[in-house]
Amino acid sequence: MGQSSPTLLHPDIHKRNIYVSEEDLSCVTAIIDWQSTSIEPTFVYANETPDLAKDPTADVPILKNLMSSAEDYASKAATMEETVVESLEEEAARKRDKTV
Repeated sequence: MGQSSPTLLHPDIHKRNIYVSEEDLSCVTAIIDWQSTSIEPTFVYANETPDLAKDPTADVPILKNLMSSAEDYASKAATMEETVVESLEEEAARKRDKTV
């Protein structure tokens, strides 16, 4: 097939629209966001590179920030949970002391 052959094109293909298996990251399980899909000559999008084909190391700083933010959030959430549990236990102890 030549570059002008009719081709099903998904013009919004990027890594946020591709779902992969948790067990096997090379296994695509779904592609979403099909509303702009059309049949066009292949050359129409020949000069565009989807983000999934770009250098994956470019995302590393972003991912590090996201991971550290998630770790900070998890740490803060655990501390808040401990505080709430301690407060509930203290409140329960006060109520027991009042009824005794």
